[in-house]
Amino acid sequence: MELKFDNILCYEAIGNMVTTHEESMETAIPEYCPDVARIIDTIGQLKIRSKAINEEHLTISGTVRVSVLYSSEESAGLRSLNLSVPFMCTVDDKRFARCESVRVDSRLLLVEAKPVHSRKISLRVIPEFHITGYARLTQPLCCDLAEPSEDLQMQKAKMSCQLLTQVVEKAFSFTDEMALDTAMEPIEDILLDQLTMQTPSVQAVGDKIVVKGEAALSVLYRGENQQLCRYETQIPYSQILEAADLNDTCTFEAQPQLTESDIRLIRSEGNSELGISLGISLLVYVFYPCEKEYLSDLYSTRYPTQIHAQQLTLPDFRPCMTVHEESMQRLEPGMRFANLTDCSCGSVSAASDDAGSVLRTTVHFKVLYLDEEGTPMCMERSFEVACKYGGEVSGDGITAVCRAATLQQTGNTLELHVTTDFTLPQMHLMSITPITAVDADQTAVDSGERRPSLILRRFRPDETMWEVAKQYQTTAGAIREANHLEEADALPADIMLLIPRVR
Repeated sequence: MELKFDNILCYEAIGNMVTTHEESMETAIPEYCPDVARIIDTIGQLKIRSKAINEEHLTISGTVRVSVLYSSEESAGLRSLNLSVPFMCTVDDKRFARCESVRVDSRLLLVEAKPVHSRKISLRVIPEFHITGYARLTQPLCCDLAEPSEDLQMQKAKMSCQLLTQVVEKAFSFTDEMALDTAMEPIEDILLDQLTMQTPSVQAVGDKIVVKGEAALSVLYRGENQQLCRYETQIPYSQILEAADLNDTCTFEAQPQLTESDIRLIRSEGNSELGISLGISLLVYVFYPCEKEYLSDLYSTRYPTQIHAQQLTLPDFRPCMTVHEESMQRLEPGMRFANLTDCSCGSVSAASDDAGSVLRTTVHFKVLYLDEEGTPMCMERSFEVACKYGGEVSGDGITAVCRAATLQQTGNTLELHVTTDFTLPQMHLMSITPITAVDADQTAVDSGERRPSLILRRFRPDETMWEVAKQYQTTAGAIREANHLEEADALPADIMLLIPRVR
């Protein structure tokens, strides 16, 4: 007996693993930089440049840009040294060989700089990578018979899920020159620049995906008056990505990742500008609602049939859910100047309570400041953030990011305000059991001579009309008609019902 199949085309997530890597190096201080007397703070920015997949392993390569803020006996004020530590992390996992695309979320567990002597320093970095691969999945689903007939009774079931149907990736770069406000203190030297990618907006225009986002830029600099100053701005960007088969029911999720950055001072007569060069990798996920009917059971009223069914598991995706938690920390008084150089989250734990779940992470932050004598210092603190979520979750795959962190002066007190975003993956495995094949012995046609034309029996509470009709090789419609039952009527379990034979 020939069946008709539809192919379900989607992506499945593979891996979901966490790995760490360590790199260390020694480097000489460039001649144009003064000697290092004391290292005050070390800040790192992780940039993934490539992800290469082969049959044996996955290779992640990039750089950690290390900014070392230090003081020198040769010159007054705060000095900086920017260095790059290249890395290449190899993950031996053959599961990734099937993947067309790989998502890598990363953070720095450690960035460390130590002076070897006044003209040489040693660097040590430990990045952590959270890796998820996406592989194409084709699942045949039996939806009908190739040649239906009156004696063949079919039971169909409905499935409804949301599939990840496209993973679109695009790398791009752009440059810009941003005029500085003439009212701000003129820049003599850029000490530290930090970029944070904001969550972009995504929409479909025809068969194209339009992504609009911003990168938040924070610049710590030494002014011409030799004082420390801070400048902050937003850098907008937009991109168009090619896709296929988009409509109003599609939903999207975008992950921007910084691959390169260069912030430089452009001096000109009467005005100064910031020269900005950015490299960004965009990963966009397209989710499509899928509603299908499939053949779950079948029998013939004329001859014996044996069905073969197999459980089918599909990844039911939704865009990630984000919950926010705001917190505040009061810092010590007596700071003449303060600049937040790091605010990052650790791993996430989840615990159940009466109202749902509680998500917890540790926020680690560093503040560069000038004490009452004007000496640059660094403060390093940690605190716990707890966020309530009205649902059951496990800790797997949940991440936390300090999306907005600012220092605010309130009277004589300096306060750190942080918005922590907890991101919960919304992927579940949905299982159905469709028919995969049918064995039919059409030579053994039942003439009906050995079967009674009418049977009288009482239904059990756990029986369905379909099960009884299949057992006696009749139809549900014939049973309803013989007993004057409507389609919506419940099966009476307290009286005897007639079960007629189909002629």
